[in-house]
Amino acid sequence: MNPFSLQPYPTQVSTSSRCGPSVKCHPTRIGILKPVNMSRLHPAVGPELASSACVVKPTGWQTLENPAIWKGTEEEALLSSEHFQRLPPTWKVLLLSDGSVTRHLQLMTNSTVKVDCLEMKSIGHEVEGLPLGTDIIQGPRVQRQVLLRAGESQEPLVYASSWWNEKQVDEYLKDKSKPIWVSLSQGHVELYREVQQLYYGHNSTVERYLGCEGPLWGRHYFFWHDGAPLTLIYEVFSNKLAEFLGPLSPPERS
Repeated sequence: MNPFSLQPYPTQVSTSSRCGPSVKCHPTRIGILKPVNMSRLHPAVGPELASSACVVKPTGWQTLENPAIWKGTEEEALLSSEHFQRLPPTWKVLLLSDGSVTRHLQLMTNSTVKVDCLEMKSIGHEVEGLPLGTDIIQGPRVQRQVLLRAGESQEPLVYASSWWNEKQVDEYLKDKSKPIWVSLSQGHVELYREVQQLYYGHNSTVERYLGCEGPLWGRHYFFWHDGAPLTLIYEVFSNKLAEFLGPLSPPERS
């Protein structure tokens, strides 16, 4: 059996072999919160994907809208966001750069970046609750959730969800134990990164994954290849990156 074969939505990954033998896979992390009734969101979503403190999306991924403080486009961030303007220039570069996050982490920490696979599953043609624009990734789709670890202690510094066409994902992610950028660069895939939206907010699950309190910064963007969208990626950055990028300004109190 192919260890990377995909289960149909809403079945969750149930064994570590789903993510490959060299990838740490922790499917139960998606379900460690106290359950509430989620039937109003999607009849197939069980209580294992819910929290009294944090409402997850119908497909189980995590977003910085629990609660959100601010979100907007690149233009809105540059022209009108006080939260974004208070950031050090190095944080602005990280959020709006078209460079590789994996490469940035390598250079900042002088270490290898490793993938901690939380989940990889088919979600069919489901788009409810997914980032704006996911529908242009041709379905059926695969959803992948990971943590990127780096530094001497290999602590998680980035949470990421990505969405792929089910027929293309194996072609471009031949080794699921590697970060996306490593897989694509080794295949000499020419890419263009188009940032769609920035986010500033809370998510108790992601804060627990990353081992730091919010609010946190995140973004979602497309990778374009040969004039077509290859994947959509949603990333959340640990506040521990302030060690390399400079201190974050505390949020304004209302």
